[in-house]
Amino acid sequence: MKTSIIRTFVLSPAGNWCYQSQYSCNDTCYGPGKWSLVNSVCDGKKQSPVNIVTHKTVYNPGLKPFIFEGYDHTLDLLLQNTGYSVQINLPSTLKIKGSDFSATYKAVQLHLHWGSEKESGSEHLLDGERYPMEESQIENANYKDLVKALAIIQNYGQNTTVRNVQLSHLLLNSDEMLSYYRYSGSLTTPDCSEAVTWTVFTKPIGLSSTQVWMSLQL
Repeated sequence: MKTSIIRTFVLSPAGNWCYQSQYSCNDTCYGPGKWSLVNSVCDGKKQSPVNIVTHKTVYNPGLKPFIFEGYDHTLDLLLQNTGYSVQINLPSTLKIKGSDFSATYKAVQLHLHWGSEKESGSEHLLDGERYPMEESQIENANYKDLVKALAIIQNYGQNTTVRNVQLSHLLLNSDEMLSYYRYSGSLTTPDCSEAVTWTVFTKPIGLSSTQVWMSLQL
């Protein structure tokens, strides 16, 4: 089954793998360089993430605007600390279509990724550069409650609910989502299945330096 992942720049512990930032000399888990020992697919030829070299990209006129159905509805969202990221499960009423999709997709989950104070957390690179969550000096009011909620789920297994959220407010505006990169790749953690269509928007989402710092405390 093909999976489509839409990513902008901003899994429960199973198997014996971990991120490099989680690894210490006392750990027995396998870091990214040894994920192929967890699943041989992780050593495949179409692995994600990738470095998107912009001058080598090719314009595809078949890529149309995205249509997000139900994203303007007011929702109560459960945030869970999975030990690897923050996971947000979405109701089945949310759907994504448009682009070059031949069908309508259900939006199932959101995962938030960031690094530590010493490293940037975005998975993909643009011309060799990673992003922490795009930093600016102006607080993004749309992310205020979401960032505050992260302080409540500092440890694996903790969860909290953020109420009255409109996902459309957390996305780029419609004009900013007209430009994006598309490629066929994989899941970015074991089992590293190479059955993913990636969408990476060219414009990052802006957060203030304070909001980024609060996120890095998780």
